[in-house]
Amino acid sequence: EILFNRAQCYLLLKNYKQVLVELMNLPDSLNQYFNDKRNFYLAINYFGLEQFQDAEKHFLLLIDENDITSREKIKKLFSKKRNLYRPNPKTAKTLSIILPGAGQLYAGDVKNSLNSLLLTSGFVALGVVIWQEYTGLDAILTSLPWFLRYHQGGYIKAYKIAYIKRAKRRNKTYKEVLEVIKEQKN
Repeated sequence: EILFNRAQCYLLLKNYKQVLVELMNLPDSLNQYFNDKRNFYLAINYFGLEQFQDAEKHFLLLIDENDITSREKIKKLFSKKRNLYRPNPKTAKTLSIILPGAGQLYAGDVKNSLNSLLLTSGFVALGVVIWQEYTGLDAILTSLPWFLRYHQGGYIKAYKIAYIKRAKRRNKTYKEVLEVIKEQKN
């Protein structure tokens, strides 16, 4: 129980590697209660490490082999790659670097997408007008800093939006998996 309590503390701290150390220190021959507990902690830990195949394997070990319905629910939840891997924050960032607002649109945030696109387009248009009316140096000194500021802010925001949306999807999947486990154990 002490090792499980320590593992639980490390889980709360999101120190997943240390959880593995604690759980691997358990003896191989455990009764069913402790074996289930180890599998549950390992499943949670692997989910936190984003090793979803290992998490699925350990969640399935908690379900009776005869309970095909619960096993299929777990497999279905883990088969939805969209809920675990999308939107990809790096893809959102890259899209917004290439075309301001594209990353936010990819992540599903239309309002921030339009905001980023219009702001950066406005500063490009301002630079062109200043270039035509005055000099290229005036255009660069006047509009480029503002463009860069909003462009950088846009792709950083796109990354954050995608990260948060993916985290919400993962949390939803995680809660659904725990509900299946809870139903099966009752």
